[in-house]
Amino acid sequence: MLQRVIEWGNGWLPNRITPEKLAESRATLDRMAKDAGRDPSSITISVYGSRPTAIDPPLPRRRATRVVVRLDAVATEPEMAAQLSRIAAPS
Repeated sequence: MLQRVIEWGNGWLPNRITPEKLAESRATLDRMAKDAGRDPSSITISVYGSRPTAIDPPLPRRRATRVVVRLDAVATEPEMAAQLSRIAAPS
């Protein structure tokens, strides 16, 4: 799959990846990009579907370009605001 990203893509969208696997995959993508004559920074990673607890500590920005988290269902706007505040709080 990573080879396809290098050959044809400009980004990768892993679903529910662990921080450890992300670090390993980013290193692999960087190496493969260099070997293919591509700039590794031109390949973005958008992590999708992770629970906020799965990204604690937060995924380092140098590994993922963006992270889309899967929020818990809540009944009210204040509950959602509290959840978002917890996620966005600096570590």
